[in-house]
Amino acid sequence: MPFILSFALRNLGRHRRRTMITASALAVGLGIFLMFDSMLQGADGQSERNVIWYEFGGARVSSPESAAQPEKLSLKHPLSDLPALLAAVRSHGYQATPRLAFEAELVAGGGLSSRVVRAQGVDPTGDPSVYPRKDLAVEGQWFGAGEPKVVVGTWLAQDMDLKLGQAVTLTTRTREGSFQVLDLEVSGIVSSPDPILNRTGVFLPLDLAQSQLEMEGMATEISVALVPGSDADAQAKALEAALTAQGHTVRVLSWRVLASDLLAISAGKQKGSSAMLFLVFVIAAVGVGNTMLMTFYERKTEIGMLRALGMPDPRLFWSFLAEAAGIGVIGSILGLVLGGLLVAFLVFIGLDFSAVVRQMDIGYRISGIYYGVWVPQSFIAAAVAGVVLATLCAIGPTRRALRLPITQSLRSE
Repeated sequence: MPFILSFALRNLGRHRRRTMITASALAVGLGIFLMFDSMLQGADGQSERNVIWYEFGGARVSSPESAAQPEKLSLKHPLSDLPALLAAVRSHGYQATPRLAFEAELVAGGGLSSRVVRAQGVDPTGDPSVYPRKDLAVEGQWFGAGEPKVVVGTWLAQDMDLKLGQAVTLTTRTREGSFQVLDLEVSGIVSSPDPILNRTGVFLPLDLAQSQLEMEGMATEISVALVPGSDADAQAKALEAALTAQGHTVRVLSWRVLASDLLAISAGKQKGSSAMLFLVFVIAAVGVGNTMLMTFYERKTEIGMLRALGMPDPRLFWSFLAEAAGIGVIGSILGLVLGGLLVAFLVFIGLDFSAVVRQMDIGYRISGIYYGVWVPQSFIAAAVAGVVLATLCAIGPTRRALRLPITQSLRSE
C-alpha cells in the first residue's frame, strides 16, 4: 500500500498542469452544485416562513364544505358559531384569528382601472397574533375596527396607480347572492417578503365586511398559529379531533395542505439536485477518464517495463485508481473552497430576483432577494462524491490499458 500511494503521488506530480485542469473541472461542477443546493434550500425555508406568516397561518379552521375546495372563495358555508369556535381553539393553547375571504372586483379611478382580487376581512386587534407584521413595510397605516378603509399590496397599488387617501370601490356578492358595493378609502400600502400579498393583497375591517356581506357574527375561516418546529399536519389533525369532540363540525388543514403547490416545487428541487450530481458525474467521467487514458499512452513503455519486471497487474491497477482518487481529492478540496465562497455570497448578500418575480409567478413565495443557507451535509456529500466518482471513472480506462499485451506496451512507436 505505501508503494501504491507513493507511486500515485509521484505520477500526479509529474503532470501537474493536467492534474490541475482535470481537478478544476471537477471542482467547478461541485461548486455549482453546492451553490444551487444552498439557494434552493434557502428558497424553501423563506417560502415556508412567508406562507405561514402572510398567507395561511400555521393552519386553517373552516367548514367541511369549504375545506373540500380550499382555493374557492365562497360565503355559502361559513363558520356560524364563530365566538364559541374561537374560544375552543384558544382553549387548546393556540393563537387564533377569524378572517372573511371573498372574491371582489377592486375599482379605482372612476372605473378606469379594475382588478379581480381576493379580499379579506381581518380583525385589526387579533390578526397580528397569527400574522406577524414586523417585516411588513407599510406606507400609511392599518385601519381600525369599522373604518371604511382598505389596505392593499404594493404591486397591486402600482398596477392600479393607487395612492393613499384615494377612494376605491369593492364590488362583490353577499352571502345571499345580492350585489354589494363597498366604498372605501386606501389607508395603507404594504410591502412584504411574500409576492402573493404584494400582488393580490386587499384587507378591510372584519366587522365592516361582516355587516356589508350579510355575515354578522360569522367568518369563512379561522387562522391558527401552530407551535413552531413541530409537525404541522399532526397538530392540525389533533386540533380537529379536539374540536370535533367538543361538538364542532369543522375541518383543520395545515399550511402544508394549503400550500401543496409550494411543496411540489420543493420535491422538484430534489430532482434538480440529482440532475446536478449527474452533471458532476459526467464531468468526472470525461475528465478523469481522458486523463487516465492519456497517462497510459504517454507511459506505455514505462508500464510495459514494470510489468515485464514482474510488477503484478493488480498493483498497477490500484496505483492508477489511487492516482484518480488523488485527482478527486484535489478537485473536491477546490470544489469545497469554490462552493464555500459561492454559498457565503448567497448567505450574506443573496441574489436579487425582484424584476423576475414582479413580472411572473415562479412558485416560490419570495418577492425579492433569494438568500442561501449553509448545508453541511451537502458539503460532505460533495466531497465524498468527488473522490468516489473520480475513482470509479478510472476503472474502465485502467482495465483497458492493462489488457494490452506486454510486448505491445514495450514496442516503441
